[in-house]
Formats: sequence, C-alpha cells, structure tokens
Amino acid sequence: AVRGRGRDPVHEELIVTGWLGAIAHTCTLWVHRKSEKGEMPNPGRNLEILRRWLEREPENPRGLHYAGREEAAFGRHSVALPYYERFFAVCTRLDELAAQVHRCYAISLMKVGRFAEAEQDARAVIAAFPEWPDSYLTLAEVELERDNPSGVIENATRVIELGPPRTTLPYLVTDYTTYPRV
Repeated sequence: AVRGRGRDPVHEELIVTGWLGAIAHTCTLWVHRKSEKGEMPNPGRNLEILRRWLEREPENPRGLHYAGREEAAFGRHSVALPYYERFFAVCTRLDELAAQVHRCYAISLMKVGRFAEAEQDARAVIAAFPEWPDSYLTLAEVELERDNPSGVIENATRVIELGPPRTTLPYLVTDYTTYPRV
C-alpha cells in the first residue's frame, strides 16, 4: 500500500509517494489514525503543533493563520491578533485567503472591543473585494454593537444577497448555514 504524509504539520493536504492515478473510492480505504484508547483529544494539541511549526517557519502564512484561529477558538483573541497581524506582514497582497484571514482578525478585534478597527478592516477588504460577504457581516456586527438597526439590516441584507463566499479555498460553510438575526 502507498503511504502518505502531510505537506505541513496539519493534515489537510496529503502527499503520496509512489505511483498514483485515479483511484475509485469503492476500492480505497483511507485510514485516519485515532487513539484506540478512547480518551478525549488534547484540546491544546493543535496549538502545540502550530507553535512548533512556527518555531521552524516563523513566517509561514498557513501556520500564522491557523495559530490565530486556534487561539481564537479558545477565546484568547488578544493572543490571536498578533498571529493575524504577522500573517498580514508576510502576505501583503489582498487575495481571497487574506480576505478570509481578515474576517478572523475582525472577529477577534470585536471580541476585545476594538469595533472601530474591525470596521476599518472590513471596509478595506470591501474596497478590494466588494462581493466578499464576510466583510459585510463584520459591518453588520459593528452596527449591532452601535445599536444602529438600519446599519445592521443594510449590511446583513447584503450578506444574504451575496451568500457564501465564491471561492475554491477551504471555507467554513457553517458560517452560512443560518441567517443573521435582524
């Protein structure tokens, strides 16, 4: 059997050595090795992997993005922000990936009460990508914080009109399974 290994310390992308062609799913078994002991996964495991990765490659954009998201997932938004800012220092071009990271950045900014900066960030992304719904979602959340119902409705309506981002990048579609509360 051909064995694979991850390209990076995270498992989203698999590199396979040896001959590989179109393999029908009916004759292939992909095994994701989990603990056979039945214990709960270590919630800090991903952070440990990401920190070691960034020690080796401190300017790796994926590592910076994922480390920021992981810190934010634990509610440590003030710790997540510098990872996102380092990502932007490395990836100066505003493309779809950067637009995704800007949404993560804006969420963390809002969680630490920096709504004006989140708004400014969202407007910069809209200037480059006017069809990117995440930025309008950020603006709707800023307007909600300001208790401005018309601003919330305007931006939330734009999110609904645009729907999920049209991108080939991996995306958290769960962000778009419910409609904003207006």
